[in-house]
Amino acid sequence: MVKIKYNFNKMNGALKEAGAELNFKYKFNNPNFYKNSIISQFNEDGMLTVNNEIEINFFGGLNFYKNLIVLASFNEFKKKKNEEILIHFSKCEDYELNYEKKTHELNLHLPTSNIFQDDIKNKNFQKHKPCEKCLKIINWNNINKAEDWSRRVILEQFSVKNFYEHILPFQKELIANIHKNDFLVNLPLNFARINEVIKAQKKWTCEVCKINTSGMKQLLHIEIKNILKDNINSSNYNSICTSCLKHRHNEISLNKNEIEFIKQFKPKT
Repeated sequence: MVKIKYNFNKMNGALKEAGAELNFKYKFNNPNFYKNSIISQFNEDGMLTVNNEIEINFFGGLNFYKNLIVLASFNEFKKKKNEEILIHFSKCEDYELNYEKKTHELNLHLPTSNIFQDDIKNKNFQKHKPCEKCLKIINWNNINKAEDWSRRVILEQFSVKNFYEHILPFQKELIANIHKNDFLVNLPLNFARINEVIKAQKKWTCEVCKINTSGMKQLLHIEIKNILKDNINSSNYNSICTSCLKHRHNEISLNKNEIEFIKQFKPKT
């Protein structure tokens, strides 16, 4: 082993005198990264057509294909334009019934698919409709507390983009394989709702470095101290940003935009 000693400050100072500058670039995304290899299985529209039996995991009331969160439909994306398309988030009764009878018609969709990103911008595009039974399972609209309705995004305003921003940190944790299976299978079915509420209670701030992630909500994770059903009490959770979580689990990924946000807004220590 050869040990190389260097003084970065002196080296960078010398380069600046010569009119040059040396900066480190952190490369967190690898072209051979696990997530990229899975995404490549989907077509350009972000859809995976399933013609044989496929394993889908249901963690916290949400469905994941190889640790990527997916939305499911049963051949309904072949309908005419402007017709509503039913999409499933979870393992509801309708999903299970269709899965038993129409497995060959099952389509999986990435939340980042153009079909969801453009449905509001383009009036002539197909309109998706979230399955109400799936939303009930994950308690997206907090049906257990009527007084909260005035502060919630109503069903007609449901946005896949907004939904995905809240779930993306959890997806990163799954991809990094930092959770044991017994933890995942015991997550409460309303985990999506808990995920959203706790982050708001924590004011979208990392309790480790104090960065406010409200400008890029996908950067904030929550850590559960004890898994309790329907527990929405901030004292039972810790909030931590992706950057701080990466110090513990190097497998956690950050993209270029996330890195730039952290550099700009992370408090100086």
